Amino acid sequence: MAHILADFEPRPAQSTGALLALALSLALQVACSTAERHRPAPAPSEGGFGPVAAAPHGVATDWGDSAAAGGAGDSDAEGDARSGAGSSGRALPTTLDSYALIAGPIVLDSLEGVSGVTYKPETDTFFVVSDRTHSLYEYNHDFSELLSVVLLEGGPTDTEDVAYLGDDRFAIAVETNEVFVLTVAPAAELVEMNGSTVEHYVVAAPPATSNTGFEGVTLRRGVGEVGQFFACQEGGSGVALRVLSFDRSSEMGTFSYADGTLRVHEPWDALVTLGEFAGDLSSVTFDEVSATLLVLSQETSRLLRVDPDTGDVLDERDLVGSPQYEGVTLASGGRLVLASEPNLVEVYRAPEP
Repeated sequence: MAHILADFEPRPAQSTGALLALALSLALQVACSTAERHRPAPAPSEGGFGPVAAAPHGVATDWGDSAAAGGAGDSDAEGDARSGAGSSGRALPTTLDSYALIAGPIVLDSLEGVSGVTYKPETDTFFVVSDRTHSLYEYNHDFSELLSVVLLEGGPTDTEDVAYLGDDRFAIAVETNEVFVLTVAPAAELVEMNGSTVEHYVVAAPPATSNTGFEGVTLRRGVGEVGQFFACQEGGSGVALRVLSFDRSSEMGTFSYADGTLRVHEPWDALVTLGEFAGDLSSVTFDEVSATLLVLSQETSRLLRVDPDTGDVLDERDLVGSPQYEGVTLASGGRLVLASEPNLVEVYRAPEP
């Protein structure tokens, strides 16, 4: 009330009616001022941080459960998948369409039959596997220089994919539905696929039709004792698309579904979950940042991001520029690398956060 009275100056005597009107006016001002000071503050949003603007639909704010990031209120599961929200409501860190081509297609001279690619972070080099020469080709960080060639001996010859596991160990997927884990030392020129330090996984019976077996392999760390493998079967010609998983062993030797030494799981029906998007499966890699699978199809020239536990397609990108996409890997600096028959690679980069 003090600030109101301070503006009040004595005036000449007025009639009783005028004084009464003035008193009523002063009382009304005091009442309004008091009400303003005691008006309750707006209720904070959940979490106590006040109103927060929702993220645009499908825009990731962090990897984790977030209704806002996945587009709250969108009850259409297919819409969530296209916008980048997973089946659990998680927002994807990078949409596939936002990767920008920074190099390629790059022609890999003196190489044909490219069937897979992987990245070795310790040396910032890439390894490409060929299904024609049954060899690993090591390239420098930008594929401008061939550093070494390693011949793979003593095993099946149709080598289709490669995945680097760490400590100079590589997983090789072959068309006969087998996976071999080998040590490839930095100076190696030849590696025996039947040596005493090999992990040999017989995951399924060979396909009834040739060129329809395993095309991809990748390791999901942190699951099982030393990780969980995913392998994808190409499919076609009456053979179903399949994605199989099995735990990696901490020991050397042969482990087979046939004698029970290897427990193989089919976590979801790939034909049901992926068949709408992919005519075949040509490669797979595990994205540790988002805990998702990147699945490649050469027949439909398409890259998919897939929930490894449900098979739900979370994101997709149509590919152009190369004739037959056969391999996919992730590398440092937000790089995404695609390999294609006969001897091509494309390098993409994720946008800056």
